[in-house]
Amino acid sequence: MTREMNRLRFSKRAIKSSVRSSSLNHPLTLFPSALGALGVFGGSLFSAPLVIAAGMGGLVFGVGHFVTKYFIQFDNAAREHMKALHTKMIETLEARPERLKEEFQDVGFDRGLQQLNMAKIKFDEFLDALGRKFNKSELTFGRYSGVSEAVYLSILDNLELAVAKLRSIRSINPEYINAQLDEVRNRNNDTSEIEALNARLQLRDAALREIDAILAENERAMTTLDKTALRVASIQTQKNVSVKDADIAMQELELLATRAVDYEGK
Repeated sequence: MTREMNRLRFSKRAIKSSVRSSSLNHPLTLFPSALGALGVFGGSLFSAPLVIAAGMGGLVFGVGHFVTKYFIQFDNAAREHMKALHTKMIETLEARPERLKEEFQDVGFDRGLQQLNMAKIKFDEFLDALGRKFNKSELTFGRYSGVSEAVYLSILDNLELAVAKLRSIRSINPEYINAQLDEVRNRNNDTSEIEALNARLQLRDAALREIDAILAENERAMTTLDKTALRVASIQTQKNVSVKDADIAMQELELLATRAVDYEGK
């Protein structure tokens, strides 16, 4: 599952779009409607009332099936959409943290390891707060938990990117380079060699700044998870206004679920 597939698939807009698409492309919507349209066209072309009537019947059946799937059975279709996404997401979330831990230990990335452990705690606390307010069969639970999973996954994406950057500069030893710079300056003060050595130091410094920015973004994401968990905990499920307040808080989480992409390719 690509990073793009994990982004905003649990938002209201994405759920509606998915249900609409599946309803339109369902065989019992698509084929009767297509055959019905051909029947109406052909019947009109050759003045065949029975063919027109059959075509109209196909159109009515196809449109009726779409209306039933999209409007009447929307909740069931939305649950299926979220269930499929949730299954894929869980498969990813179960495998990646352990692999990342091994990578962090290999390169001595203690900050990444600490953040990874804390992110799991924040994610679990959010799900716990959600489970206390909503039944797992409710659409709200599925959507909110899905968004939190996407945010957690974006944190993992960021950490994976950070450790990749750390690996890329692992061979750049500042102590060695500084010693080389001193030697060159004392020997012949070769400007081209000095520039090359300084360029490696600059590469290392730039990568470390990017890693700091990535970790800072993750801290903001975890803070937002905390804030949203508090919003969820304060929901009075009998009052729609409170759920709407939580929806507003969830919008920030939905945005956070896309933020890892900002660092890709840097």
